This record gives sequence, structure tokens and C-alpha cells, in this order.
Amino acid sequence: MRRRHAASLHCALLALALGLWLGAAASAWAATAAVLPAPAPRALPAAAPGPAPTPGIRFNATSFRNGDTVSVAFSGPVWGGNSELGRTDMVALFLANSSDPRLSLPIKYKWAATAEGYLSKGAGSHTFRLINQRQDVVALLVRNVTRNMRFAAAQVLARSDPVRLQDPNDPQHLHLAIASAEGGYTVQWTTRDFGRPEVQWGTSPGALSARAAGSFLTYTAADMCGAPANTTGFVSPGALNYAIMAPLSPGTQYFYRVGDPDMGYSREQVFVTPPAVGADLEVRFLVVADLGHAQLDGSEEVNFNHVRDISTYDKNQALQQTFDLYTDFILDAEAQQGAATLTIRRLLADAENRTLLLLNGDVSYARGMLAQWDVFMEQIEPLASRMPFMLIPGNHERDWPHTGDRFANLANDSGGECGVPFWKRMLMPVSDHPWVDAQAQRRPPEWYSYNYGAIHFVSLCTEVDFSPGSPQFEFLLTDLSMINRTVTPWLVVNLHRPIYSSSASGKSYTSVLRVAEDIRLAMEDLFFLYQVDVTFSGHDHKYERTCPVYKKSCLDLDANNSATAPVHVVSGNAGFRLSWGYNPHTPPYWDAMALEHGYLRCEANKTFLGCEEVSSINGRVLDSWALHKPRGWQPNLLARAIAQQLFISNYTKSSWIDDPGIPTQGYQLVYEPIFAALESDATILQTLTRLQNQTGLLTNLVNGVDTVVDIWAALAPAYLIVRGVAEQPGNEQARFYAREGLMPIFEAVKHQHVGAAAKRAACAALSPQRPLRSPAAANVSEQLPSGLHRPLRSPAAASVWEELPSGLHVLLSRSSSRCGRLRRPLF
Repeated sequence: MRRRHAASLHCALLALALGLWLGAAASAWAATAAVLPAPAPRALPAAAPGPAPTPGIRFNATSFRNGDTVSVAFSGPVWGGNSELGRTDMVALFLANSSDPRLSLPIKYKWAATAEGYLSKGAGSHTFRLINQRQDVVALLVRNVTRNMRFAAAQVLARSDPVRLQDPNDPQHLHLAIASAEGGYTVQWTTRDFGRPEVQWGTSPGALSARAAGSFLTYTAADMCGAPANTTGFVSPGALNYAIMAPLSPGTQYFYRVGDPDMGYSREQVFVTPPAVGADLEVRFLVVADLGHAQLDGSEEVNFNHVRDISTYDKNQALQQTFDLYTDFILDAEAQQGAATLTIRRLLADAENRTLLLLNGDVSYARGMLAQWDVFMEQIEPLASRMPFMLIPGNHERDWPHTGDRFANLANDSGGECGVPFWKRMLMPVSDHPWVDAQAQRRPPEWYSYNYGAIHFVSLCTEVDFSPGSPQFEFLLTDLSMINRTVTPWLVVNLHRPIYSSSASGKSYTSVLRVAEDIRLAMEDLFFLYQVDVTFSGHDHKYERTCPVYKKSCLDLDANNSATAPVHVVSGNAGFRLSWGYNPHTPPYWDAMALEHGYLRCEANKTFLGCEEVSSINGRVLDSWALHKPRGWQPNLLARAIAQQLFISNYTKSSWIDDPGIPTQGYQLVYEPIFAALESDATILQTLTRLQNQTGLLTNLVNGVDTVVDIWAALAPAYLIVRGVAEQPGNEQARFYAREGLMPIFEAVKHQHVGAAAKRAACAALSPQRPLRSPAAANVSEQLPSGLHRPLRSPAAASVWEELPSGLHVLLSRSSSRCGRLRRPLF
């Protein structure tokens, strides 16, 4: 029992208290299906009738449409004063074709005990929002369901009549993408039945004179690579229809609808195409990563983060009660990805005049529970139906053992999806030429590039081989060498895993730091040589931005005020729970960090590329930055190669450590004594539990010296535990890892705030570099002389750095925690 508690504590306590990101992402293989010939109409096979309904649970409606709210009334045995018996009862919604809880997972649920009166009277009600998932829905009242979603021993107390879906072929999940053909858009949508899909479009509402026939894709459980995607989590996607609108004129408003002449059409949608490629006109776009989804009705979904069996719950055990409350808050509530809905709302509010949306991996977080793809697609449709939605897979779409990812058998983060749902649902402009993976399997490419205004985007898959000589590396090399920088002077690379990270996630082969090092070894020289301007990535669930950096060295702007190395931006903070782990000895090549949910809004023309990082919580600008090029700028590969060699010949490897170097075996040796200490003093956990009501504090904690007092308030109880382990007699290995591995992290944070204000003032006087600043920021203060630097910050905060209150989000200047900079000019 203690071992299970200790493992749970690892997820719940150390993710916050030790600052170690333990929800590491892994990978997912992606297979793009070939285009099918024009299909003949056909329907899905009829489902076998389900079990007969029983008394005790019922809907207040007989039918529903997408987005309707229904009420479920239910009743169970009267508990006779023993209310604990009802705590394992669940009101679970199932798709009617797969409603056996021993064989299929529910699409959503609520605990019966949370309904008023259920534990005392044996009756209650819950409301649910239903969406079109191409099937009718039934409700079950189930007993003995464990919180880690084991249904094998569950008892079905009652089963409702199905509530009927009124129009299963109403087109759902509309989303656009830039097609392989220059000037065209692919549109995809979902229906239950296979038919004769088509798209109609035009430049006036109601006058859709152009049309194109489409086709469809689908996938089955046999296409998945493992459980739960091919077992309890499988749900048929129906028909994944698609068609291409081409040609399209630049800078033009279009109206369109999709559907089928027999099954009907969608409502008219509208989009505006961007200016012509190469035109010296502004384009605006949005960037997110690690977004996910959330139920909008307060219900929950099955997810990987259910670790406690509620059947063992005992309210008389204060420690256990505290532990359950804490783990539920940290692991369960955050894993429901409620911040995703905040981000999507902000993105919608910012969508006016935006003509592109990038999502750089970890898309839906379905992870084998395939019904959750429907939830994500329904929530993203209002955005993705009005602008191209360009994606790359993350570890939670792609990675599964021996499916072509670069991690062999070490990563299973896709829940058995291995990229199949992603690539069938998201048709990107990839090549038709397959590549051969490590298992000698032929697979479609998982990388691509396209032009957008004055930008050339390259989208790479960090989950498959990118080493020199690999097909992906050869694609990158060829693509970089063929870009016309007169037409598209800006070069942006999209990744899921970052090339630089401030994480402290450890040394495993799949860890963010290990893969970042692999990416640098494979690509950093190419990025420098071909003058990549920016990389956008995610995976780390936070926002951070480097200086213009090469080999961990910040480089000065050139004579034209242009960056001389790429700026790397991590924006993995869109929706999933935040990565609390960071390196307290943050290297000086980081310009900004934010531990808050948010997204990027960007704009570019031929001489300017700038972005703002926006809080999903309140719309506050957390960071702003800009890059500049002179008009007519051209790359000079020869001069660049000479500069690269001069740099390398004078280069001394950075002493800044990315990884604090805590071995995995150290975690295991420390867990048991830590939990023993918790058992001996329940007040420590109770102190931590009080944080469950301080959502604002947990959401707004920052990786930086300016809010270290607030961070320390959360870390102090765990610090006392670890210090006790380090000092107590007993297991020498546990003492060693607590003392040498964990204590330095706490000590660094504990002492960071000493003299913070004086240190900021002293560092500001050194001014080691001039900033990259947007026009908005430039208006706030005088332009600094060449070579000077002031901490980067948003326009709202630019005037008075010291006025930002402790506890709110502030940018961590790279000079706020140290005065030294690793500086090298190019020549």
C-alpha cells in the first residue's frame, strides 16, 4: 500500500513541490492515408441492439442535437445512514453502440455522490451537454467503479433508454488547411455515413458557384497500435470527409459549405485568404501548442491521471482524506484541461483579421480514448473553420512502441493511437513519397513546408528520426536550400519538442532535455547557416523565449538591427496542466519565461516579424518581441559559413547546465522515506491541501526571482521533508540523493530572493545587450544606444519594471538572476 501511495505522491506532490515535470510527453506514429477514389454512398453497419433499459435512471428528453443540455435523474438504494456505500457510484454516459462498461469506456461521467441528496436519500440528478458523436447516448448508474477507471468489477445498477441523436449526418468538425496545391485549401468534416461529399464556395453569401467533389477516410480498431485505442477506448470516427477548394485568390473573402446532395449541407462558413505569397503586406496568425480540450458541463473524462481508487476512501483517516483531495486537485482537475477552453475563447476573440492558426503538437490529448477527438474537434471548429489550421503531431498523438517513432519501445504516450487518428483527421501538405522506418515499414512523411505571406514555414516531426542522413533531415536540408528569401524573407520552423528548454525533467532518452540536445546536434548548425529566424515549439507546458542564440551563446544584432541567430520560442502553455519543473539555475540565454496558460498572436511583413504572448486567463500581454530585416535583405551563405567557422574556432562550451542531473533511481530511493515522513506528520499534507482553494496562486506562479517568495510558500513544506531525509540516519543512498540531488533545487530557490531588488538594480546597470522590441515597446522608452540592453517586457509593463506586484506574472529577464552573459560577436 505504501508503495502505491508513494508513486501517487510522486505525481501529486513533487510536480508542485519539487519543481520536476513528471507528466513528460512521449510520441505517436502518424500515417497519412492515400486519397480514395470517388466513393459510392453507403451507411455504417447497423449496431446490434444494446441491453434493455431498467428503472432507476432516465433522461428528461427523448432526442438531442449537437450542443443540447439534458438532465439525467437517477436513484439507487437508500443508504440507511451509511453514506460511504454510495461514494463509488457513477452516472456515466456511453455511446449506444458500445455501452457495456466491461468493454468500452464512457464518453463522460459525474460521480453520483456529488448530486444533492444522493447519499442521504438515494436519488439525485445531473445535467450533461451532449454533442454529435454520430450515435445515440445511454446513461448508466454504475457501482464499484474505481477512480483509476477499472470497470471490470463494476455493477450496473440502472440503464436508461437511449436519447436519440436527431441528425447523425449533420456535417461536424469543419476545419481548413493549406493544400499542397499553391493557392488552395483542404476542408475536412465528419458525418456518420459515407456518401458523396462535396464543397461549394464563392465570394458572395448564397452564391456558391464553385464546387468540387471530395472523398473520405476512416479508421478502425485494427488500425490502432495498442490499448486503449484498439480496445475499450475505440470509437468509430464515421466518415472523415474532405475536399479541396482551388484556386483561391489572395486577400479575398470566401463563403463555403460542405456536405452531401443526399444527406444535406452545413451552414455557410466564411474565411479570408491572406495576401499573395511574397507580397509586402501584413499577415497575422496565432500559435499554440499542447492545447487539449475540456468538457463544458463540469463532467469528467477517463484520463491517464486517475491514480487513486476511490473504493479505498475512508473519511475517518485524515491523512488519506487530505491526500485524496490534494491528488484530485493537482492531477485530476488539471488533467481535465479546463484552461483549453479559456485559450480557445481568447483565440476566438483575437481571430478577427487572423488568417492562420498553428498548433505544434499535443493536440487533443485523447491518448487512446478516441471519443475525446470529437470533443476537441467540436471545440476547435469555430476557429479552424475560418482559417487554415496547420498542425504537427506531438508525443501524445504519435508515440507508441515499435511504430516508427525514434524512441523504439520507450514511449507509449499516444495510448495506442500511434498517429493514425491525427493524420486521418488532419490532412497536411505532406509529400506522397514514403519513407522506411527502423522496423523496415514504409510510412508517409510526417513533415512538410509551405509559404504564407512573407514567411516560409517548415513543420517537422520531433517524434520520428531527424538525425543527419534520415529522410526527414534530407527533406529539411533540401527545403532550406531552395527557399527564395526575396519572396519569403522570414524562415520559421515548427517543432513539437523544443530545441532549447529550461526544464528539469531528467536524463531519460525521451526527456525534454535529452531530445533538445539531440535536436541541437542534428539541426542547430543548419538553422544557423540558413538563417532560420524563429522556431516555435511546445512540449514544455509553459512559455519561454531565448535571445538570438547559437550553441548556448547569445549573439548581438548586426549593423541592420537584425538578429544574427534564431530566437527559440516555447509556447506549450495553451491548455494542459503547466510544467512546474524548471531549472533554478536558469541559463542566461533565456529572455522571458511565464508559468501561465496563454497563446501567441503574431504579425509579419517583409521587414518585421513580431509576437505577443497573451494570458488565457485575463488577456494580459505577458511578453512581446520583434525581429527586423532591412528591405531587400538577402542571405549570404558564404559569409554565414565563414562566420560559423570563426565562431566555432573561438567557442568554449558553455558551463551553463541545462539538466540539474537528478538520476531516476534517486527518485525511487527517496519516495519511500518521504512518504514515511508524511505519514508521521499529517499537518504537512493538510498545509499543501489548502492550496486547492488558491487556484489563482497555482495558476500564476512564475519561474523567477520576482515571485520566489510565493513559490517558496508552496515549496517550504516539502523542503522540510526532503531536508529531514537528507539529515536522518538510515538508507545512505536515499540520504545521498536527497542531499545531493534534491536539496540543491530547494536551496537555490530559497536563497534566490535574498537581495533580489538590489541585484536587479546592479544588473540593469551592466546593460549587456540591446533588446529586440516591437514598435509598441519602442514607443514606451527611448531607443537604447547600440550594444545596450534593458530587460524585455510587454508594452504594458515596460515603463516601470519594479511596479509589477509580487505574485502576479512578470517576465524573467535573463539578467534578473545573474549579471553575467555568455557573449560572442560574429566577427
